[in-house]
Amino acid sequence: MGILKKIQGLSLDKKFVAVIVTCVILSIAVLTALIVRRETILLEAESKKNAEILATSISTALKENMLGGRPDETKRLIKELAGIKVVEDIAVLNDDGEYAFGMSGPPDIYQTIEAQADINEIFKGHDATFSVKDTQYFIKPMKNESRCQACHSDDRAIRGVVVVKLSTTEISRNILDVAERMIGFGVVTAVMLSAFLIFLSRRMIISPIKGLTEAARQIATGNFVLFRQRGTNCYEMQECEKTKCPSYKDDSIPCWLESGTLCEGAIVGDFAVKLGDCYKCKVYKEMKGDELRQLIDKFNKMSLTLKEQKESVTMHVGEIERINQELAKSNTKLATLLDASKLTTSTLELNDILSTSLKIRLDVTHLRAGIILLLEEDLEKKCYAFFGCDAYNCPAYKAAVNCWRLSGTMCHGDKTICPHNSTAFECWHSRKIHTHYTPAKNFDEKMKSCSNCDFFANIVLIPKMVAGFQNGSYIGKKLRLDSTAISRALVMGQAIVDYAKENPFNIPFETATELAVPLKMQEQIIGILYLASDKDIYYAEDEIEFFHLLSEVISSGIFNSRLYEDMENSYLQTVMALANAIEAKDPYTKGHTERVANISNKIAETLNLSKQEKEHLKFAALLHDIGKIGISKDILWKHCSLDECEEDEVKTHPDKGLQILEPVHFLKPVFSAIRHHHERYDGSGYPLGLKAKEIPFKARIISVADAWDAMLSNRPYRNALSLEAAKNELLQHAGTHFDPEIVDVFIKTLSS
Repeated sequence: MGILKKIQGLSLDKKFVAVIVTCVILSIAVLTALIVRRETILLEAESKKNAEILATSISTALKENMLGGRPDETKRLIKELAGIKVVEDIAVLNDDGEYAFGMSGPPDIYQTIEAQADINEIFKGHDATFSVKDTQYFIKPMKNESRCQACHSDDRAIRGVVVVKLSTTEISRNILDVAERMIGFGVVTAVMLSAFLIFLSRRMIISPIKGLTEAARQIATGNFVLFRQRGTNCYEMQECEKTKCPSYKDDSIPCWLESGTLCEGAIVGDFAVKLGDCYKCKVYKEMKGDELRQLIDKFNKMSLTLKEQKESVTMHVGEIERINQELAKSNTKLATLLDASKLTTSTLELNDILSTSLKIRLDVTHLRAGIILLLEEDLEKKCYAFFGCDAYNCPAYKAAVNCWRLSGTMCHGDKTICPHNSTAFECWHSRKIHTHYTPAKNFDEKMKSCSNCDFFANIVLIPKMVAGFQNGSYIGKKLRLDSTAISRALVMGQAIVDYAKENPFNIPFETATELAVPLKMQEQIIGILYLASDKDIYYAEDEIEFFHLLSEVISSGIFNSRLYEDMENSYLQTVMALANAIEAKDPYTKGHTERVANISNKIAETLNLSKQEKEHLKFAALLHDIGKIGISKDILWKHCSLDECEEDEVKTHPDKGLQILEPVHFLKPVFSAIRHHHERYDGSGYPLGLKAKEIPFKARIISVADAWDAMLSNRPYRNALSLEAAKNELLQHAGTHFDPEIVDVFIKTLSS
């Protein structure tokens, strides 16, 4: 298992080498073993044959000598023949197993023969052969022939045996030598064959596979490479002139892997031979290549397909990102419009609206500084009234919109246009004679006319809010038109981006981009938003359109602020009319309500009340005695003390005042102050006898202010008190009639 794991961890190259070497070694080893085995068999057979011949020859020679009756010669011959290299020993044994001719030898030879061979068969005349270790025994029986009887008188069939012992050591050495030579040849052959096969496999298999692996790695990283790409030149081989075919002069991929080719037959998708047509084509037959070449071609086709798909995905992702960016921009714009709408509707104070609007615009446009200028012009007096013009065919004649916002007006204003050197108006009045007259049509001519026009120059701009620089010297001052961008914005009624670096408001940096956006209210331009930056900033058409939408939100805020201001003025005029009605009923209290309102306002300022609270306090102070309208003049003008019934009548004036004002809804916040301004701190007042903090806060302020002004005023029944006496009265009744804290604040106000 450990070896298998190690093998699995090897690279393909090393695995292939290992397999080749192993196969070659095993093959050569088996072949060598077979060859050695064959040679061994042959050597053994040949050796056995030679040994048989040698043994037979020795046996025959000895037999001939013994038949000749020459024992000494036989003994000599035995000694000579025993000296042969392969002969270990030669012995002649009698039938009883003893050595013949008085010779000696190993005593156990007969026992060996008995152990290895069938002795009975030998004495029956059969040869025997056997091997013991490295010695081969050849047993040759000697038959009792007629010539033997010359020396021997018995009639035994076998007179004895010739034993020849031959050594097989030489044969073993020969076999070993053959094996060594074959093993050496096998090793050399295995090395050479392995090297050759490794070279071929690396060149023809490993190298392409490694190349495909590297290409696959590149593809995995997003680099769609081609490996050993090839074209087919089918257009040349087929002499084809279909130049619109995807394979025409295309060297990237074989034609049979291309889709949409224009060769004969129906076409199917990629990675497929097209309905058998390509199998019949000579281009495919000649160039398809082996399986590895086909694999490479299909791999390259896959790479091209993936590349196309990636490009398509990238394109779609880019399109989605672009759409997302546009959506994000739209969301940002909508959020900005919503924020601007919330901020401009959260307050009705003009300065707050302008400050918030300017900040939003600077953030959106990425500009550094800005000024909001409100337009001041005589809306009642139009150009035809200003010039006394009767050009009734002119678009501006008695039009609701000012002339500088209209196209096609008939006042060119340039004497050089008239050959009689007349002005536009003189020319118009002489129109029956001056037939050359034509209205200004294009914007450049219109702009030139308006910039030289006395009526257009009569327009002034009032800076209301500055942001991005500290110079506030322009705020509230009337400025004449002195900017091309602003003039063009006024005339065209749309946002103008200018790079002329005019810097008409001396902003403390060199202006590279200037943006003038008109503020419109009910189709009338009410002002200009001027923004500037020290960098070149370019805006798309949709951004300019967004600036217009944002300006409309800002303009609506300004409109609401002005509308609220007009309503406040109307309310104030209503209140003042009611206050005047009180004084008309009681001339002895003339100016009393305004003085009480002023005193109450001073106390409110000392107490740091909000603007709205001060406004409500002012209305309550002005109207605190409105109920006296319902009191008889006789009681109000009486020069002596009032009786109990008359006092009760006078005490009804807070409730009567509430009844009078109840239909006026915007005065609801001041009802409680008007009704309870005669309550006393100790609870002895009227109409409900409230005490201390039960009395509304504004009513406690009006109570002090009312008492102070009454003490300093002449009445039919008494003269005015001195300041000191009045102050002592307040201090004396603090905590009983009046709230001591408010009295303390008022005394401090008097001291300051």
